[in-house]
Amino acid sequence: MSLRAAITGISLATAIVLLPFSTLFCHLALGVFTVCWVTEGDWREKKKRLMRNPFAWTYIVLFLIHIAGVAWSENRANAWFNIEKKILLLLLPMMMVTLPGLGKEIIRRVLLAFVAACIMGSLICLGAGLMDPVTSNFDSATLSLYQSLNPTAAPFWLRFSYIELASGIGMHPTYLAMYLSFCIIILFHTYANELDKRSPLKKGAITGLIIYLAVFIVMLSSRIVTLATMLLCIAAFFRLPHRPTYPRVVSVLVLTVMLILVAAYPVPRYRSLQEPFIAESYRPGTDGVYRYSTGIRKSLWIIGNLSIAQVNPVFGAGTGDVDDTLRKIGEQHGIQNSISSYDPHNEFIFVLVGLGLSGLICLIACLALPAWEAYRQRNFMYLSFLFLFVAVCLTESVLESQKGIVFFSIFNSILFFQKHVPASSGELAYG
Repeated sequence: MSLRAAITGISLATAIVLLPFSTLFCHLALGVFTVCWVTEGDWREKKKRLMRNPFAWTYIVLFLIHIAGVAWSENRANAWFNIEKKILLLLLPMMMVTLPGLGKEIIRRVLLAFVAACIMGSLICLGAGLMDPVTSNFDSATLSLYQSLNPTAAPFWLRFSYIELASGIGMHPTYLAMYLSFCIIILFHTYANELDKRSPLKKGAITGLIIYLAVFIVMLSSRIVTLATMLLCIAAFFRLPHRPTYPRVVSVLVLTVMLILVAAYPVPRYRSLQEPFIAESYRPGTDGVYRYSTGIRKSLWIIGNLSIAQVNPVFGAGTGDVDDTLRKIGEQHGIQNSISSYDPHNEFIFVLVGLGLSGLICLIACLALPAWEAYRQRNFMYLSFLFLFVAVCLTESVLESQKGIVFFSIFNSILFFQKHVPASSGELAYG
């Protein structure tokens, strides 16, 4: 292996390991990875590889639409900032398509390094919960409702759930839960075909890690990630061969543990089974302010849909004008929430407001075309990753945050745009 190839692999692994902890240092490692790609040269071969891959061009077109959207944006500074923070959506697919193959073993190792980093991050969160008695999960109104519905719940649980738990490494609970759910996907698909052949000790260790990650996801109380992980467990059970294999047992075990915890753990129970089914949580207060998480989400989706009707249906409001447009529409209609947010918490609504149908269709193509190709190749690991990501896109503007952009750019590029598609070798796929 050449020195450049070694640095390329190490820088990519470093970026992946640092992702849960520091976006800045993750970007620096990706900068080294980019320098290695540039200094490799061989541009003629790179061009040939890029031209032969139509899937990479969907990301190029999406990026060009973002650049074009600057022309009709009133907030040009925000438009260029939006483009700057999304540069990895363009660069990483291009680099992964045009680089020589990293090798299946390197890809396997960097994915498992991400699992190790996320487990370390979760342990830091638990340690921070033990050290810090502060419980800032809920504002006063939400805390009051939570306590009225769970009068016997000890304050102790608030320290080990939701925002307070994820704050141990400075992450939003939904993004950390998404990372951990992807770790389950990695472990399951890496070892699914091997578990029946492993020693009881190895089986127990892998199963224990998967269950630990599932428990932590429930503790983080991200409703969409919890639901998506459960659905993936059900899909894994029916996708696996119909025989009493150990992986099927694991999928049932994980699903059972998560269901029990959602019902028994006070904060996840409140967020998933209590608040969403109370009519009060969807209504604004007497002052017109939405205070509960489900009502806040409702208010933001209302603002998003009202904004869609006000912008150019084909080209949208412009790359840099989404925030201003949503705020203006919210103020016009007197729709307020207790967190003073106008983020629609839905990536598809965000793109539709900013870039219109042209941007939305291109974004869907970036997800749907690789998904179809992965299905044809029986690449169920990549399909699981895409399902998880799209699910989170329904409740979060994932590609507007660096924790979402970098996560998707790295792993989408590794799992799809590198030519070592897991299902083609049968090593990382099941079924």
